[in-house]
Amino acid sequence: MKTTFSKLYKPIDVLTWKRKEHFEKWRNFDEPFHGIVVKLDLTNCQLFCDEAHCKVFERYMYHFVHALNHVEPMKYRLVNDEPVVFDEVLSGLVVMRPDATFAYGQLIKMNDFAQFREQLNLEKKRVIDRGTIHDIERLQNITHFSVLPWTDFIGLSHARNYGDNDSIPKITFGKITKNNGRYSMPLSIHVHHALVDGKDVADFINVFQKLLDENRVSEKF
Repeated sequence: MKTTFSKLYKPIDVLTWKRKEHFEKWRNFDEPFHGIVVKLDLTNCQLFCDEAHCKVFERYMYHFVHALNHVEPMKYRLVNDEPVVFDEVLSGLVVMRPDATFAYGQLIKMNDFAQFREQLNLEKKRVIDRGTIHDIERLQNITHFSVLPWTDFIGLSHARNYGDNDSIPKITFGKITKNNGRYSMPLSIHVHHALVDGKDVADFINVFQKLLDENRVSEKF
């Protein structure tokens, strides 16, 4: 079963937009993306999953999609070269296939964790059975997502087609490590500077970290 999603968006009036001069400055750069790598604290999320017998990947992805939709600039995209804001954005999903190659899927925001887990596992099965690396290419309200669970990286870059007028944020998670009883994971985020500034990136990271911190081991689902 393939996930469904909202395709609704509103155009942004550039003439009255507070970011007008920033948009005009960076929209035609050869490389308009900027990015950083930070460490997320996954301790509460890991402890929750230890008690609830769920996978930490499922739990942090649940929070990740909520954080994406909480910070408006993460929903900005270029459609026909003009800025728009989507009502809702999806997360991409990278799935390892049995032959050690990968393919892409998609996840929508859900307010019930059990339903989100079901969606995630159904989408993983769909991608393994018949997914391709081209499944999300035509989607504008996607967020490009990847994970490198083998590497506690401190920097990251992306392969990009500079002629593609790409405006989609690129998020990568790394290896979860434990140090002095605390769990952490690197997060790489790259965004289009005509649409998203450094403060917007910080807002997203802070919202995401707050959601991870608010996990309660007593929560039932």
